Amino acid sequence: MNARITFLSMLAIAGTAMTSCNDDDDKWSPEQQITSAFEARYPNASRVEWERERDYYVADFWLDNQEKEAWFTSDGQWLLTETDIPLADLPQAIQESFNASEYKDWRIEDVDKLERPDMDDIYVLDIELGEQDLDLYYLSDGTLLRASNDNGNGHHTPSTLPEAIRTHIENNYPGASILDYDIENGGYEVDILHDQKYKDVHFDTSNNWTHTTWDIRDENEVEAQAREAIDEYMSTNNYIYIDDVDYYESPSAKYYIVEFEVGEREDRVKFALDGTILP
Repeated sequence: MNARITFLSMLAIAGTAMTSCNDDDDKWSPEQQITSAFEARYPNASRVEWERERDYYVADFWLDNQEKEAWFTSDGQWLLTETDIPLADLPQAIQESFNASEYKDWRIEDVDKLERPDMDDIYVLDIELGEQDLDLYYLSDGTLLRASNDNGNGHHTPSTLPEAIRTHIENNYPGASILDYDIENGGYEVDILHDQKYKDVHFDTSNNWTHTTWDIRDENEVEAQAREAIDEYMSTNNYIYIDDVDYYESPSAKYYIVEFEVGEREDRVKFALDGTILP
């Protein structure tokens, strides 16, 4: 009896040892060229754990008391680092912009900082109001690039901007900085800074340019004939003020989109550069 108890105890101990070995084996690492690229970029990282996400290799780690997630390709090219930051570390310009925006009454659930090659840092605010859930994408200077539905997967994934799109932007918006981009209905919406203006450049599913829009902040940027037509339309229809003016250009058209407002009444009207009202 005692011999049987001793034997079973030994089996239990062996099983525990085997389980411990299997736990160690669970800490998987990718090929050396990937880990070397990671270590070169983050030499002081700690608590590093690797996983495979589709064609990417993702390192979860800690650095400077912050939890981070870095994405690499199979050849060791770094594509994205996402950092979970406390609300208190959000740049002051973003906090002020958010508090002055239409979303000021929403609750900020989470803040992520996104770093990518050759682009400005982006701060993503996950906000909620009742059943609604949105992601707000900000530049560090407080500029809101876009608001989109929360992706729901808990993290952001990298994507590569096609070379044809980069070439179009370089040729048509010389000196522009690519700030961010998003895929919508298979096409790309690219946010750029060009001639000190934030512009949205749109491409279709074949990477062909479809149109570009940007906000008009100075009335002197509007052609004189169009300004006269806008003023006349405003006066004739008893609008009190203009809420927004956007410039729109495509391969076949150029015009202004003007939002007039008085009380609860709003009106969006297209004006050609010569002041003609468009359908």
